Amino acid sequence: MKQNLSILSKCFGVLILCLGIETMALDFTYQTFLIPTAQAKILNQATDSNPQTLLFVANSKEGILYAGNQDLGRCTPLLQDKLESQNEPITLKEGILECKNLALKVENGAILGALTATQNFRLNLKLIDSMVLRQQEITYQYPKNSKQAKNALISTQFHCSNDSKTQKILQSVYQESFDCKNAKEVFLKNSQDSIQNYFKEMLQTNDKEKVAKGIEKYLQTSPFEEYKGESLYYFDNNLLVFLKSNYLYTGGAHGISSKWGVIVSKEKGILPLNTILDSNNGELKSLLWQEYQNYLKSVKAEAFVDFESFRVSDVILLDYDSFVFLYQPYEIMPYAYGIVELRIPLEQMGKFGNFAKTPLESLFVK
Repeated sequence: MKQNLSILSKCFGVLILCLGIETMALDFTYQTFLIPTAQAKILNQATDSNPQTLLFVANSKEGILYAGNQDLGRCTPLLQDKLESQNEPITLKEGILECKNLALKVENGAILGALTATQNFRLNLKLIDSMVLRQQEITYQYPKNSKQAKNALISTQFHCSNDSKTQKILQSVYQESFDCKNAKEVFLKNSQDSIQNYFKEMLQTNDKEKVAKGIEKYLQTSPFEEYKGESLYYFDNNLLVFLKSNYLYTGGAHGISSKWGVIVSKEKGILPLNTILDSNNGELKSLLWQEYQNYLKSVKAEAFVDFESFRVSDVILLDYDSFVFLYQPYEIMPYAYGIVELRIPLEQMGKFGNFAKTPLESLFVK
């Protein structure tokens, strides 16, 4: 991703603050489509008791990122020559979205058809709702002085919306009061506070001068890099799931990556999943252990932990047909394997939580 950076400098104690701002914001559009009943029945997605079938589609100007619903699961671009990176997710302008039981045909960034084992037919999707999130990014640096070769750097990616209701949801996710006009200033201040708090904790002092000198001394021998990002991993009529990521490097062979999810009800706000899900359930642990064994077979590796040490992760995402349990590096695999995802289908998850009369109840109703 090409960045056009404007450099601003101003004094902060004995350190110099540099801010690089990516001038081009990116818009992501999240659309809800209605699949006509006759076509939904061909796809085995409609019944007489529940004839309305919705399809949720995430787009950027580059193409479709993903689509999905409970029956199709998560539909992602079928591409042979492009790998997903942290900064450039796979998008599809022309080609195939691969779903659980069929494929969706994409032309000029729009879903126009469906492909099954026996049929190839055109879809007439009806747009019934749309939401736009604007992605921005700031880069914050702390050079030691004008001759400093190394510096502390924090890059933060964030979203805002010009729709007041959506922006209110984003404010709850970030726990900040901001809008698209002042977002860069707010997240710049957050980055400044982040590095200050890191060194306050490291040096065990709140003295500003000691913290400044501590950073100065630290950067003479060690790097400090932090990258924060997020994406809207899942959405439907009732729920939004944000996937947040962090990478921190303070020297050594490698940095430490982490990911976690924030599940938001459009009406109720952030959902504390740990109060809804029974993470101490032995049957749930056994299901995840079996998924771990399947994962080990797929990567041809030995177990990193035994059953006694294995636990139900409290870092959980929702997907269109499953709950996704995330395990950070070193939790169940060596660092080289990265963050591991273990999935349990929705139909198996209903008995492991008190989902009735919560915003998550809709996941288990067809």
